[in-house]
Amino acid sequence: MKKSKKHFIGLTWDDAGSKGGAAFQADKDSYRGLLMGIEGITGKKALDSATMGVKN
Repeated sequence: MKKSKKHFIGLTWDDAGSKGGAAFQADKDSYRGLLMGIEGITGKKALDSATMGVKN
């Protein structure tokens, strides 16, 4: 049996009351690169879901 952990990156936004969001799944080899790319484009630092009270 193979153990696997799913890696998700979620984005949320609020543009003058117009709220939205998206979720991306990445494998363990591309997760950090994808996260760093999104941080670079948005200029925002990623937050761990645990710090936001999200239960997995």
